Amino acid sequence: MRTIFCMTLSFGIITTNGLAKDTDWHGWRGPANTGVGQADRIPDTWNDAVNLKWKAAVPGQGHATPTITGDRVIVLTALPIDEQGDPIAITRPAPRPDGERREGRRGGRPRGEKPKHVQRFLVMCLDRTTGNVRWEKTATEKLPHEGFHDRYGSYASASPVIDGERIYASFGSFGFYCYDLDGNLIWKRDLVTMRTRNSFGEGGSPTLHGDLVVIAYDHEGDSVLVALDKNTGETKWKTPRPTRSAWSTPVVVDVAGKPQVVVNGDPAVRGYDLASGKELWHCDGMTANVIPAIVHGHELIYAVSGFRGAALRAIRLGKTGDLTGDAEAIAWRLDRGTPYVTSPLLYGDELYLLEDRGLLSCLDARTGKENYRRERVPGVSNPRFHASPVGAGDKIYLASEGGDCVVLKRGKKLELIGVNTMDDSFSASPAVAGGDLFLRGRSHLYCIGEK
Repeated sequence: MRTIFCMTLSFGIITTNGLAKDTDWHGWRGPANTGVGQADRIPDTWNDAVNLKWKAAVPGQGHATPTITGDRVIVLTALPIDEQGDPIAITRPAPRPDGERREGRRGGRPRGEKPKHVQRFLVMCLDRTTGNVRWEKTATEKLPHEGFHDRYGSYASASPVIDGERIYASFGSFGFYCYDLDGNLIWKRDLVTMRTRNSFGEGGSPTLHGDLVVIAYDHEGDSVLVALDKNTGETKWKTPRPTRSAWSTPVVVDVAGKPQVVVNGDPAVRGYDLASGKELWHCDGMTANVIPAIVHGHELIYAVSGFRGAALRAIRLGKTGDLTGDAEAIAWRLDRGTPYVTSPLLYGDELYLLEDRGLLSCLDARTGKENYRRERVPGVSNPRFHASPVGAGDKIYLASEGGDCVVLKRGKKLELIGVNTMDDSFSASPAVAGGDLFLRGRSHLYCIGEK
C-alpha cells in the first residue's frame, strides 16, 4: 500500500437528504449506498411454509430492486400489451445451467428482431405488512426502439429512489416520473433516447441529495449526467460524459464540506461538483460495459468493473484533474477477480466482491489485503449471480439465478449459515428493511421475516 495524503479531508457518506429513515431501503444500494441495511431479525432459514410473510405477484418483467419507505414497498415493472391494451404472456428464459456456453458472438444476447409490442410501464405500491397492492400507476405506454439482453435485461431495471415523501422513478428512454406516496403524479420528463451496446438494455438508477435528483445516461450516443430539481423536474444542469454504454448509478460523497457526484464509466470513474455539474477529476482504468455502482467509506471510494478484464481502484478524493497515475490518490488497486455485473458490498472494514460465476472475495477495505480470495460460494445448485450482495445484522445475503439465497456470516473467513431455495430465479438485488428481507424473482416479490 502506498502512503496517502498528509492533508486531512472531511470525507463523509451522504445518504438521502430528505425524510427517509435509516431503517428504510430508499434506493438501489440502501441507506448509505453501500449495500448494508438496518436489520437484525431476518431469519436464517425460510421456504414457502416457514418465515415467508407474504408472496406477491408482480406482472410483467423487471429487475429493479424494490424500495421501502414506512409501510410502503415500491416496485417498477414493464408489461407488454396487445393492440387492445390487454397483457401479453411473457416467456421467461429458464436459468442457464452452470457451465453452459453463452450465446452470441461476444457472450451477449443473440441479435434478434426489434420489439413488436407496446410496453406498459408501471409503478406499483404494495403494503409492507401484507403485500397487497395499494395502488398501481401507468407511467406511460410506448413501443420501445430497441430490445434488451434476452436473459438478464428488462425494460424496468432501474431502481426508484424515495425521500420519504416522493418517489422518483426512471424508465430511461421512456421517461422520468415523480409521484407522491399516494400515487399522484407530481411531474414527468422525457430526457433522452438511449442506444445501448448490442441492445443490451438500460438500467442505471437515479440518486438523490438535497433538492437534486441525479442520473447518468451512458450509451452509444451522447452520454450525459443530468441533475433535476426534485420538486419540479426542472433541469438544473446537464454535463456531457465521454463514455460509452454503462449501467452504473451515481453516488454523492462529501469532500471537504462540498458534495461531489461520483459515477463509474468506460473507461474512467469521474467526479463532479454537485452544485454545477463541473467535472473535477477522473481516473482511468475501468473496463468496458461498466455496471457495478461506486461504494464509499473509510475516506475512500471504490470503483469496480469486470468485463473482459478486471479493475478495482480505491481512490482518496480531494485532488482535481487526472488521478490515473497519482500514487497519493490511488490508495490501492486490484486487477484480477472483480465482478462484471454485481456491485461490491462494503460492510464495516470488509469489502466483498461477488463474481458472476459464484466466486466471492473479502478484502480489507482500507488496505486491499486479502482476507479470503475467490472462494466458491457453497451450497448453490446454479452458481450464477447477477443480484448484488447485501448485508444486515452481521450476515450477508447472496441471491442466485437458480433461486438460492445463501446466508453467510460476515467476517474474514467464509462461513456458511444456510442456503434457502425458492422455486424462482433472482436477478434483482435484495433489499432489507426493519427485520425483513425482500427478494424479487421473475414474477413474484417475497417478504422474508419472522412471523
